[in-house]
Amino acid sequence: MFDLVVKSNVPTPSAYAIDAAAAAPFLRVLQAQGLRHEVLAAPRRLRSEACRLVRFEEAEDPVYVRYENRQVVERAAPADREFPVGSVLVPLDQPLARLAVVVLEPCMLYGIYADPAFRALAGPDGTLPVWRVR
Repeated sequence: MFDLVVKSNVPTPSAYAIDAAAAAPFLRVLQAQGLRHEVLAAPRRLRSEACRLVRFEEAEDPVYVRYENRQVVERAAPADREFPVGSVLVPLDQPLARLAVVVLEPCMLYGIYADPAFRALAGPDGTLPVWRVR
């Protein structure tokens, strides 16, 4: 019998904001999954947390029994940030909120950045295009 051990967790945000420059591929995923979202028609200031991809571990880890394609991420402190026109806001007050978390949460050990096309959307310093809105 196995014991479940949670090594770290993060509080669920109220929404996710996606940078306008990276919106197109995320919009395809959101629409395919039926997730409610809003494309900003005017700039909006939101209290949000940036996440940075520290490293991507492609190899399986047999010692700790972890699969390949792990994303190791660190969160910045919440700060006010203005999201420009074309940014996407995905609120979590919707029936498919758990699915939105599975698809968009940047702090997940296994997530969308396992796909090289999405990993390429990270900034030069590793900042991810999905922000956790407080």
